[in-house]
Amino acid sequence: MARKKAKMGRPLKHEGERLSKSRTFRVRPHLDELLQGAAAQAGRSVSEEIEYRLDRSFYEDALPARMAETMAPLVEQAARAGGEAALKVHLAFSRPETEAERQERLTDPDARIRKSLEFQFEAAKQGRKGLPFEQMRKLLDAFGDVHGRPASTHGELSIWALESPQGKAALDKIFNEIIQGVLRPEKK
Repeated sequence: MARKKAKMGRPLKHEGERLSKSRTFRVRPHLDELLQGAAAQAGRSVSEEIEYRLDRSFYEDALPARMAETMAPLVEQAARAGGEAALKVHLAFSRPETEAERQERLTDPDARIRKSLEFQFEAAKQGRKGLPFEQMRKLLDAFGDVHGRPASTHGELSIWALESPQGKAALDKIFNEIIQGVLRPEKK
């Protein structure tokens, strides 16, 4: 009986899939250190870590579009039901994130918070109803009492509230009112 010829080399790690493409590229020393650390922590080789992270980046790039697609029916239903919050949700999920928005999110994680506060600032100035707007309006009123004029931008209001004694006191008062409301909610 004839024997089968033994295969040379180590067995494939990815059964049924041949890893035949090699890519050579350069990385800066700090990135190489990060890759080596992440690979060691995950129990992978540096090459496997690079492949894992590269594969994941394609998934993450497609994620906003997938979320928008998945959420679209729910968002449409909420928008039809009405309400300002539903409209904001509809606008947020009605289109995929642009590359500029993605870059801003990656380079400035606080951008969304800042934009949300700027929206609250403008909405409070316009007299919109709702708890966040009322709190912002209280802060605006405190600023006006001290300066005799309204704050012109959210940045001006933020700096005053975080860096001046009067602003800190106003912010503390609003924060304490929120805490008291949470601990002892008003009976209706």
